[in-house]
Amino acid sequence: MLIIIRVECPENATIAIALNPLRMRQDLTTAQTRFPLLGSHKNVACEKCHKTEIINGKPKQNSKGLAFSNCTACHKDVHDNKFGQNCKKCHSEESFHAVKGMKSFDHDRTDFKLIGKHRLLACKSCHKTSLTEPIKHNHCTSCHADYHNKDFAKNGVSPDCNQCHNNDGFTRVLIQLKNTV
Repeated sequence: MLIIIRVECPENATIAIALNPLRMRQDLTTAQTRFPLLGSHKNVACEKCHKTEIINGKPKQNSKGLAFSNCTACHKDVHDNKFGQNCKKCHSEESFHAVKGMKSFDHDRTDFKLIGKHRLLACKSCHKTSLTEPIKHNHCTSCHADYHNKDFAKNGVSPDCNQCHNNDGFTRVLIQLKNTV
């Protein structure tokens, strides 16, 4: 005889189940499941993943068929797979914002390759609040002040610094003189 008990899932993620009246297993913690709750997952309400279904007219939390083979089964990959599917190489289950293993981080896999003087900067020089927060970098003036105060602007638009300067420093100037007769 199978008995199904409606399960209330408290904050400590301990669930109680009854398979049959003779073998009752209470206090089955998530550590004993195929997806142990670690880090921030402990703070997620059970109902967020285990949806309640009505089975035989009674509510029951679904614990089968949940995808959890990788992080993107539940979370959006904000990196669009640029770094692969192993999120744990850089992130922990404590927080996506806490990044680990920065010594092996390959910035060339991002939309902004570090070349010239940019390679010498500490990460926090640009990533002031969070290492994972996107930074505008369409133009040099996204980060750097226009030293020339729009002296070279045409129709109110300044050329990008890289038209005269390179990433080895602002002191080098690449000037192309046109022959005018």
